[in-house]
Amino acid sequence: MTGSGPPPASSGEHGSSDALESEPPASELESSDSFLRAVAATSLRAAHVAQLERDGTKLGDYRIEARIGSGGMGIVYRALDAAGRHVALKVLRRREDAGPEARRRFLREARAAFAIQHERVARVLDSGEIGEEAFLAMELLEGETLRALLSRGAMPIDRVLEVVSQVAQGVAAAHAAGVIHRDLKPENVMIDPGGGAKILDFGLACWAPLDGGVSLGSVLTVPGGILGTAGYMSPEQGRGRPVDDRTDTFSMGIVLFEMIAGERPFGGRTPTDVFLSVACDPTPDLGARRAGVPPALVALVERMLAKDPEARPRAAEVAVALERLRERPG
Repeated sequence: MTGSGPPPASSGEHGSSDALESEPPASELESSDSFLRAVAATSLRAAHVAQLERDGTKLGDYRIEARIGSGGMGIVYRALDAAGRHVALKVLRRREDAGPEARRRFLREARAAFAIQHERVARVLDSGEIGEEAFLAMELLEGETLRALLSRGAMPIDRVLEVVSQVAQGVAAAHAAGVIHRDLKPENVMIDPGGGAKILDFGLACWAPLDGGVSLGSVLTVPGGILGTAGYMSPEQGRGRPVDDRTDTFSMGIVLFEMIAGERPFGGRTPTDVFLSVACDPTPDLGARRAGVPPALVALVERMLAKDPEARPRAAEVAVALERLRERPG
């Protein structure tokens, strides 16, 4: 993100391609504009949006300057804090049917991110509630999302290794703090002008010890569906089964595969089709999708995408393996 010029991708919600709170009708799933589907599912009242976006509008100590992103849970604004610092201010969407759980889930993002102090994780600076508004303030990042970078075509293997190694370092730091992200995808990775990567958006994060699972019945499911992004969920997450930190390893594996091959390993026309593909289809041969991929990298991706969580490496191991590949390709 940037504090001037055209609005960049935001620190937070990005209107992801297949983020779910419940499975929409088939007619909506066929729509090419997933952003409009997300907004339709959790729309703000137009008058409220206009009020927040008027020039100079204040929310507590923050003066809103411009909208820079939007998604299922909130709208992100560029704002100025009381110290004159630009921040990304994420405000919870106001919905007619929103209840206490929506606010708790929104503020959980702030609590989770506060617990992680790492250069590869975007910093949350403040959070709270002002009147009817729940908000969190994040560092305003310059750059673009990994999704934007991927849209320009294939990346050199050494650059892929560099980016995903940094992501794995941030994920490992989150896991060390007992936080599982559960929604890793290119939209939630920012690339700064110097090429460094930072992880965004802990809105679906949960707290868990690394030696035990977390029941999705209490932290992932909602009435009528599931939370997450179908194309990047692990098999156990998509099935509503207990998860541990290795669900993030699977999501990183999909991102890594996509960065190398130019497409995700599992797909389908609807979220249900994608879930079935993730759960049942074998991982495609990455080496056959792109020439010159080091065999050791192909083997690592296959381990990351293992259906059985016990067979997957943890994030810290992935980071070490990618660094070794950067030093000794092949």
